[in-house]
Amino acid sequence: MPSGPSELGVWWIGGQIAVQYLRVLRSGRIECGRGKALGGTGSVALGNATVRNMMLNNADSLVNTTAPSFPSVAVIRAAYNLMRTGATQKAQDNIQHLVKYFFKSITSSDIWDKATEMGILSIPVAEDYESLDLVTHIVPIWTRQKYNWWLFFHLQLAKIAVVPIDYPQVPKGKSRVRVMVHAGNTEKEVDYLEATLCDFANEMIDIEEGGEKGKIPKAAQEIYALMAANA
Repeated sequence: MPSGPSELGVWWIGGQIAVQYLRVLRSGRIECGRGKALGGTGSVALGNATVRNMMLNNADSLVNTTAPSFPSVAVIRAAYNLMRTGATQKAQDNIQHLVKYFFKSITSSDIWDKATEMGILSIPVAEDYESLDLVTHIVPIWTRQKYNWWLFFHLQLAKIAVVPIDYPQVPKGKSRVRVMVHAGNTEKEVDYLEATLCDFANEMIDIEEGGEKGKIPKAAQEIYALMAANA
């Protein structure tokens, strides 16, 4: 399987690595760069479930990309051209409205306030958002260690798409879940997100205050059971 573009001269051949430029053939492991194939949009991994899960969850050089693909560059260029014409202004304004609407809703929740005080969850970018002219559509929700995965499971089962972020993408102890607000979202969807987050916060508060060591939330129990059944 290619681990980089052919220009870099690296291929996987029968359990060995062939490094074309160095003209050597040897067994072992060579990491070529830190990102995916230059100009590539993905790859096909041939292997069993264990190999695939390991690559998806632990292979940093597959997770991080160092160069956008040509289609990605074309999309970015087209977006900038549209922004110059003002065609995207309505969508941009809606993003600002939705993010501020979310911040107002979540920070008005007593459950969320308690979870923040206990150090369970927090949204640093929501602090003093009223004084900001612009807010980001990428909203990181900070959590305790491992809680980012439990929150991810909770939101995933609720059909809310988010991205769990962990070390080495962020410093150790700074785990989070990344929420991305889109121009096509609605206030109703934001309300659903806020309610789902507060449901998780309330469950984690009950678990921590109950003092029962090793107890995990229901969504995590369900996901772990599915993983065990398909191992």
